[in-house]
This record gives sequence, structure tokens and C-alpha cells, in this order.
Amino acid sequence: RVVRKANGLEGKIYKNDTHLHTIKGCWDADLAISSASSKSKSDGAPFFNAAQSPSDVQYKVETPYDKLPELDSRKVWEAVARGIHNRSDAETYAAKSAVEDAQRAEEAARAMTGKPWVPQHFVPTGSVKDSSFFVLNTLASRPPSQ
Repeated sequence: RVVRKANGLEGKIYKNDTHLHTIKGCWDADLAISSASSKSKSDGAPFFNAAQSPSDVQYKVETPYDKLPELDSRKVWEAVARGIHNRSDAETYAAKSAVEDAQRAEEAARAMTGKPWVPQHFVPTGSVKDSSFFVLNTLASRPPSQ
């Protein structure tokens, strides 16, 4: 969900089809958690405060660019990000169009072979009526490759 604050986020926690909690706030400041059953309009209970985060946080080690897979989002969207950084609408539009054209070509090739698209890191849960609901594949067993 899009939150109209800089660095804002809002997420819902489900167990099967039951909405249990909502977490919202800003990832670089405060996050609050509230029960889905709560009728209160308050922001909920404190959940995370970036200023008070533990000092023993371990930061992710980045994979060197030349070792990234070809479809890593940092590679796929690099030219788009460069266009945005350069404040060039033309450069950004051309790069974004190239990414989208490549994605359409890949989808057409899959359609020709009848091979469905299978996310690499997520699997559909089938537990929520919205068919776009996916879970990180380390949290669920992966379906067999097609």
C-alpha cells in the first residue's frame, strides 16, 4: 500500500485469511502496530523506533555488480535510475520502455511455449482470495518446476 509520507509504509499481517494486525509508520523513524479488531483510530502501540535500534545491527553485504544475476532488479532498472538521477525525462522514458518491451517479449516467448511464469523468490499461498498474494519461498515449500 502506498503511504503518502516520505519513507512511509503500511502492511497487514494475516494468518490464513484472517487479518490480525496492521503495521504503519516510517521505516526510518517510528513504526506502530495495531490489532485489526481494534476500533480505535489511534496509531497503535510502538513497534520499532529507528533511533533506538540496536547497535549490533548487521548490515547486508552487497554482491558485487558484475556477480549479480542478469535479472537482478539493480541491473534491470539501472538505466531508469540513471535517467531519474540525471533528471532526464527522455532518458528515463526510453530506459523504462526498453525494460517493459523486454518483459513483454519474455512473456510472449513463455506464451508460445506454454511455460508459465514462476517467481524465483516467492510462491503463491492460495490462502487469500486475492490471487496476487505471495509468500517468500523460505516460508513455504516451493512448487515443482514446470
